Amino acid sequence: MEDYNAKLLENYQLGQAKEKLKQNIKEKGIVIAQHNILKVDSFVNHQVDPLLAQQIGLEFAKIFKEKQITKVLTIEASGITFALMTSLYLNVPTIFAKKTKPLTMSATTTATATNDNTTTTTTNASTSGVYTAMVKSYTKNQIYEVCVGEKYLTSDDRVLIIDDFLASGNAINGLITICDKSKAKVCGVGIVIEKLFQSGRKICKEKEIPLESLIVIEKFENGGVVFKE
Repeated sequence: MEDYNAKLLENYQLGQAKEKLKQNIKEKGIVIAQHNILKVDSFVNHQVDPLLAQQIGLEFAKIFKEKQITKVLTIEASGITFALMTSLYLNVPTIFAKKTKPLTMSATTTATATNDNTTTTTTNASTSGVYTAMVKSYTKNQIYEVCVGEKYLTSDDRVLIIDDFLASGNAINGLITICDKSKAKVCGVGIVIEKLFQSGRKICKEKEIPLESLIVIEKFENGGVVFKE
């Protein structure tokens, strides 16, 4: 299977995902101008076109294949599809930051005491064992404390961050913060759709992190999308 995926990546021609994505946006995308939102839930972030997702994964893998990536990092939920497909062709694991910390991500310590033939076991949970960052969702207008388990991200890792949208950059900034806490190196950011008229791009520029966006939207105009060519 690894040989098959490597062959697909070798033969993939850059730009195929961009053209298919642009076509889908023109035909199926809905602009909600008052909120500066492009609705693409019929093929990107609710219902997903698997062939498009595969091409997007190949596109990012081809772009970043020389960066010696060891982990692909995203945030739940919409980025997972594209991060996973990218990981498949880079042959590395996907990590997704969780928006709520389950009990299984808490570090636990267990103490056992025996007294008068009675054994008592006490388990205490703590907040250690995870890296966290605060992230505000642009579309949901909610703030989340996102988290990644410490054991999955280390100072030896070279990380590629993938997400479906780049708008204000809150999600990307949160993921970079998590990488900084783990001492992992962020080697690149891959975005499916970027809204250039918002401020997200400057986060990568200020931190000198390579940014590759498959689609860059210059503005919304007359109910449609103006692409940056």
